[in-house]
Amino acid sequence: MVKHLTHLILAIMLAIPTSAIQAQVISLLSSEAIEELESVRLAIRHVGTRQSESLDLSVLNKDFHVMGTNTSSQYQYVNGQAESWVDYQITLQPKRAGNLIIPPIKVGNERTKAMQLEVRKLTDSARAKINALIFYEQEFSNDEVYVQSQLLMTRKLYYLDGVQLYGGQPGAPEVDDALVVTLGENKNTSEVRNGKSYGVIEQRYAIFPQSSGELLVPPIQLSASVRLIDRGRASRKAVRVSTQSQQINVLPIPQDFPKDQPWLPALDLTLEQKIGTGPAQIMAVGENFSRVVELNVYGNTGAVAPPLLGELDERIFKQYPEPATIEDDINGSTTVGIRSETTDIVAVQPGTHVIPGIEIYWWDTQAKEVKQTKIETVVLTVEGQPLAEITQINPVTQAPPVIKEFQTPVMRRTLDYRDNLGAILLGLVFLVVLWRLILWFYQTSASSTQSSQLRKAKNAYIVTLRSEDLDLIRASLLQYLALYFNTSSGESWHKFMQSSPAARAYGSALDAAKYSVANTQTHWNKELQELGGQAIEQLDGDKTDQSGHLPALFAQY
Repeated sequence: MVKHLTHLILAIMLAIPTSAIQAQVISLLSSEAIEELESVRLAIRHVGTRQSESLDLSVLNKDFHVMGTNTSSQYQYVNGQAESWVDYQITLQPKRAGNLIIPPIKVGNERTKAMQLEVRKLTDSARAKINALIFYEQEFSNDEVYVQSQLLMTRKLYYLDGVQLYGGQPGAPEVDDALVVTLGENKNTSEVRNGKSYGVIEQRYAIFPQSSGELLVPPIQLSASVRLIDRGRASRKAVRVSTQSQQINVLPIPQDFPKDQPWLPALDLTLEQKIGTGPAQIMAVGENFSRVVELNVYGNTGAVAPPLLGELDERIFKQYPEPATIEDDINGSTTVGIRSETTDIVAVQPGTHVIPGIEIYWWDTQAKEVKQTKIETVVLTVEGQPLAEITQINPVTQAPPVIKEFQTPVMRRTLDYRDNLGAILLGLVFLVVLWRLILWFYQTSASSTQSSQLRKAKNAYIVTLRSEDLDLIRASLLQYLALYFNTSSGESWHKFMQSSPAARAYGSALDAAKYSVANTQTHWNKELQELGGQAIEQLDGDKTDQSGHLPALFAQY
């Protein structure tokens, strides 16, 4: 009865014409007494304005959950008098039972009056019924962990049929100074408790504290609606279900762990290596092979994994590493960090050589002790002749063709025509002749310049042959071919390789100097000298008949 009366008073107050109200702000509660799980509506009218305000409701957070706010404004003109106001409707749910005070709220330059609300506590039977309808259970893998190690958290929500969940499931907990990783997707299952079948929503997280000391995992809350029968009366009530906060002790790096090693806590660790040299581990000088090393860290992320591949002896090996790949597998019951490193290696000296092994020190968080995982050294047998040291060749900068300007002599003739048509035709003939003359001159000049550059490039190539350095010879030949074919370096080299079988064999030998995987000779000899002569002779044979003089290009030493 009191509740209905309060509603009536509220409706009457809000219906009073604004001209009859002296106060600028009016506020009323929809009820002055509610039960613990019920909500109350606070109505505020700001008179004499049409401008809504952004209300600061933080003063309510101590004792209430703000469930929602609605704002509306009105304006009317009656009997020559203008009236306007803004209404605010705020839905509140109490956080506890007792006599609660709703503090004043600032609206523009005015404040509402303080109001009192009686919140009656639920009966023990009603509370027990609600707790049996929906509840949380939360588990942690340990009550203490090492810094930067994994703490597993499992959160389960149990609910009976008829419970309505609002707003979806809460996400990962927000833990200060810690990395939180969600493991897999939410799992929806069912479970029987006390003869009742509950729906269960399971969420799993991995928490990695970043500093030692006390770690606080804060509680989370979920809004729901339950159908409750209390004192013979059925009603649906809004409830908020929450987890308990959890305190975790975070241990520092143990004194037993080596000071010169990067800190790596884990449940387990595996280290694998693949070397592409074949089972016999025999290879040739200049042959390229790959080395792949993969580290799997169980119970931690790939970010904590240290670098795996070190430097090799540059006098024996040349290596070309790729960027490391770091991934995290979070689809299982624990985090698995994966670090993979790949490098291409070329042996430049024959003999028996060693690829060093790898040692990783890590802390077993279950056994609480230092462990070591390693890869043994690999012995390789390298056959063949030593490769010459690579030298950087600076490409010869080609000067742009010089185009000389010239003046065409003015031809003066006496035109003996009696009409304009003859003069026009004669002018056209003159322009055609002049255009052909200019075109011929430019073609002749360009051809002369190109021939001169081609001769210089060929002479430079002949000079480099005396060095017997295949890498240097290849670079000089590449410059000559680019001018010869008048195209890019890659395209000109491709055309040269297609010009004759001798060119293909000669080019393959030169490619070996660039660490090609081709199994060809990689030092200067008479056979290679003859191949080069045949290749250039065949190439020039398409443009000149003087190819018989070309063998002199490769003089005997």
